[in-house]
Amino acid sequence: MGKDSEVTIGYSYYIGMHQVFCLSPGSRPVTAVKKIRVGEKDAWTGNVTGNTMISIAEPELFGGEEKEGGIVGDVDIEFGGPTQGINSYLSAVLTGSPVPAFRGLLGLVLRQPMVSSMSPYIKPWSVYASRINGTPIGENMNPADIIYDLLTLPEFSIRADPSDIDLASFSAAAATLHAEGLGLSFFWEDEQPTEDFIGYILEHIDGSLYPDPASGQLTLMLARDDYILDDLPILDQSNILRVDRFSQPMPGELTSEIQIKFEDQATGEPASVTVQEIAIMEMQGGGVVPVVRDYQGIPDAATASKVALRELRTLSTPLARAEITCNRTAAALNVGGVFRLQWPPLGIIDMVMRVAEVDYGTLTSGKVVVVAVQDVFRAASTVIGVPADSEWVNPVGAPSVSPQRLAMEAPYWVVAREIFNDQASLIADVDPASGVLLAACVKPSPYAYDFRLYTRTGVGDYVDRAAGDFCPTAILDAAVGRTDTVFAIRSGVDLAFVDAGTWAHLDGELVKVVSVTESALTVSRGVLDTVPAPHAADLVIHFADGSKALDPTEWSSGQTVDAKMLPRTGLGTLLLASAPADSVVMAGRFNRPYPPGNVLVNGVSYPSSVTGDLAITWAHRDRTLQTAYLVEQSETHIGPEPGTTYVLRVYNAQTGGTLLRTWFGGDFTSAAYTVAQATTDNGGIKPANIRIEIESGRDGYASWQMHQIPAAWV
Repeated sequence: MGKDSEVTIGYSYYIGMHQVFCLSPGSRPVTAVKKIRVGEKDAWTGNVTGNTMISIAEPELFGGEEKEGGIVGDVDIEFGGPTQGINSYLSAVLTGSPVPAFRGLLGLVLRQPMVSSMSPYIKPWSVYASRINGTPIGENMNPADIIYDLLTLPEFSIRADPSDIDLASFSAAAATLHAEGLGLSFFWEDEQPTEDFIGYILEHIDGSLYPDPASGQLTLMLARDDYILDDLPILDQSNILRVDRFSQPMPGELTSEIQIKFEDQATGEPASVTVQEIAIMEMQGGGVVPVVRDYQGIPDAATASKVALRELRTLSTPLARAEITCNRTAAALNVGGVFRLQWPPLGIIDMVMRVAEVDYGTLTSGKVVVVAVQDVFRAASTVIGVPADSEWVNPVGAPSVSPQRLAMEAPYWVVAREIFNDQASLIADVDPASGVLLAACVKPSPYAYDFRLYTRTGVGDYVDRAAGDFCPTAILDAAVGRTDTVFAIRSGVDLAFVDAGTWAHLDGELVKVVSVTESALTVSRGVLDTVPAPHAADLVIHFADGSKALDPTEWSSGQTVDAKMLPRTGLGTLLLASAPADSVVMAGRFNRPYPPGNVLVNGVSYPSSVTGDLAITWAHRDRTLQTAYLVEQSETHIGPEPGTTYVLRVYNAQTGGTLLRTWFGGDFTSAAYTVAQATTDNGGIKPANIRIEIESGRDGYASWQMHQIPAAWV
């Protein structure tokens, strides 16, 4: 044999590489790099705050030469500052090509260090970096500062001006969070809207962000025991209209265990902390009612334990909850704010509550609705008792039956506009043989505030379908004919809430309101899918356009639907058994074509007599095109709706309605009927009293107008 020779059993691998990890914008750059990990090993630790070249000397990191080697060589850490120059290593190896400075990016430039041995596969590199604005909390950022940055920085979607933010509230919250040691760290990949990310941070800190109604500025509030009891506003009988849905959880509904999931900052691995309330577990028979919170911004177990105890204290305490309707006094309350509830009807002498939701009302309804939860910090000091006898008499009475009710099949106008928002694709999906029920009723007493609509078909159970506001009503004081447009009325209820241009219902006819007083109603007759008709005195007029309830159920044509309207007061809802049923037979009203409009005989609408030959004309109507405003009878052609045809019939009204002549089919809008034709059709004698009917039809559905001329045909 020759002399001994060396045997190659593997190689060490070296590589030059530019790695980019995250944005580092000039407005809020990354402030420090403290660790570089390769695979699952720490290759370097330190604290670099500016562009620096470091040397890594870890040849045994992965087991040395006999295994997978280690990391040995120089690495540039670049923060991407606004004056950062071109990296010298990159410019040297990328000759002939322009090399950018990579400003605004955090990166590493590997200057051909050894990255492995025996294996050509490079392990993943990662950095432990931070960007801290404001005063840090340990190695983490103050959550108030994080939220401020998300609101204001141009890199995010909100871009609020600092003048739009209540800086005092943010400073106060930041000070509290710093004192609590509640620092957070996130790696945000912008996979969710900025608003959602802010909401996620608020969950971590038990806070709320809202626009202050007085200043309009965004205000940050923490749910903490940081208030003086005597300084809190009071809601009581002087400003509360009613208290609804007051409830308190039973022991079996309380949470006895909280698990907080987080990412451990030291290891980069998922971790969790679990805390339990032993007393609640005993009350629940030794079982566990758990809740899991995923709070990825928590950096360590100590912080997770604090948050877990905070959450458990709230969820394991039987806190009362209520919906409180108030006058405008409560408009000063904000989400997260605290007040004192004093409500003797429920035996509440004094209870501190925190606002969860608030509805500030509308221009037409000044009521403020507050959803509040008993404040956990003062739950033990709540005073509950039986109120002392007094001479106070509750002005709110029990609910009673509405004396004037309306139940009908909703016309196309209502279904298209109020259920489907005029969206053609949704309207097209409606079964043409179905219909929707509309219900309206008058306020039965001054303390009733709305009603619930229950419906059923057959003998099944009634189902709660919707809520409705009470509608204004009036009584027709004198009979009216087809052409009358001014009605004498009496016994009006809530007529001040009737708007011009809305529709009202009178014995099957829908009219358009022009004006209304306590004694007179001026209208346009026969709008939407109705035609003018005579009406007797003492009928009820329902001004239901803006005050009604709609059952969104699609009932089939031919079904009889029973409806019950249950008024509500502060003392509850009318019992279902006490409410009378109003029945409606569905007839495909939604799909029915509109009747022809502007019907004229010899140029006159509803003439009392005619002379000579008859010239009959009418105008097209199209329900699908008539959703912008209430079209009046006298308007010209609209449409017709595709597929619409007309049938004109003339009857001898003196002989009980003998049919004299029919014009069939087509979309014609006029016809002539001579005296000679009428004499021939009537057996040689000219009829003196005739009735004219014009029917519009489409897809098996029909509507019509009728003109009867009672006087002699001269």
